[in-house]
Amino acid sequence: MNNTLSINQSFVLSSSLNVVRSLFMKIFWFLSFVLLFALIILSVLRINSLIREIYIVQKYEKIITMLSAENQKLEIQFSKTNSLSSLKSKIQELNLEKISKIRYIKASEGQVAKSSQTSTP
Repeated sequence: MNNTLSINQSFVLSSSLNVVRSLFMKIFWFLSFVLLFALIILSVLRINSLIREIYIVQKYEKIITMLSAENQKLEIQFSKTNSLSSLKSKIQELNLEKISKIRYIKASEGQVAKSSQTSTP
């Protein structure tokens, strides 16, 4: 009888260990799939974010290229407009004369302008 009891106990222990092991394996596989699914979702979101950033960078590179081309055109136009021959022709067109001597007007310190009319009360 003692032999039977010990076999029953070992059978009960081994079956309960199998149940616990089975439960842990189910939990392990469930958590593994949840983790795998979460990692897949995070990867998709990260790739989406990376693609969006690449698109924005390409858009700004196009804008920079257009602005650089426009800047070069403006620099060429500026150099043509402010060239020495252009200034000489503008001077002749406006009938400007070369100044030989510069004279400055001295203003008195206390007054800026003085009225020549006297006011009568």
